[in-house]
Amino acid sequence: MKNMKRFLTLCLALCMVLSVAVFAEAGAPGTIKEITYAGADYADGDVNFALTYDDATENGMYLILVLSEEGTPKNGNILYVNQVTADADGAYFENVYPTEIGEEESYIYLAGPEGYKPLGKIIPNVADTDVTVIPVGVGEDAYTVEGRKVTVDYALPCKLGYEKADGTYAAIVAEANGDGTYSYNVPEGIDEVVLVVKGDVSGDGKLLGPDIIQAKAAQLGKLTVTELKKFAADVSGDGKLLGPDIIQAKAAQLGKLTLKW
Repeated sequence: MKNMKRFLTLCLALCMVLSVAVFAEAGAPGTIKEITYAGADYADGDVNFALTYDDATENGMYLILVLSEEGTPKNGNILYVNQVTADADGAYFENVYPTEIGEEESYIYLAGPEGYKPLGKIIPNVADTDVTVIPVGVGEDAYTVEGRKVTVDYALPCKLGYEKADGTYAAIVAEANGDGTYSYNVPEGIDEVVLVVKGDVSGDGKLLGPDIIQAKAAQLGKLTVTELKKFAADVSGDGKLLGPDIIQAKAAQLGKLTLKW
């Protein structure tokens, strides 16, 4: 226990020396960007992740710190600290296990030969909140939600997307699961998504002749439709309603083409 306290004291002292030198020249840390860590585990309020850093000094010694607040380390705000040594290529890999993660964001810093600087931040428990899906023309049995992952099982190709600030919709890329279902990983910050059938302008869960007629009229500017209907009619997924979308939808409606998810 005494050795651990001595280690933390030395770490704190080193970080303070480095931070004073850096902040005296550059001021407070800049905006800390959010980093997504593959394989993050947010269970039971703890988090662990693999951290890689490729711009280190060859064989340089570093301290990795996770703090409960932005800024310099001090008594009470250090959640994790560990000393690592970069390899001969100036890189290292480290599994990081903070002792506790609360409801607030936590911040990752690096202290070493280059000074003291932010690496990123941890947003806890993001996997605990399910995304809300608004289905259009399909039943709730057509999809499942697990955290930020939406899996769709439907007879017709579908689109999943979210409304942007300007009122238009952005599509999320579908990933085939190999069993006929498709999954979508919803970006951070998006809590609500819509699920539509590709080409289904009417919103009944089918691709029929009237859908093609409405889409064609909207594409020619002869019919005003909502942004959600435009999103469904855009079967190519490029964010625009153009002639090729009408051609593909028509071919799919006649059974001559299978639309991509």
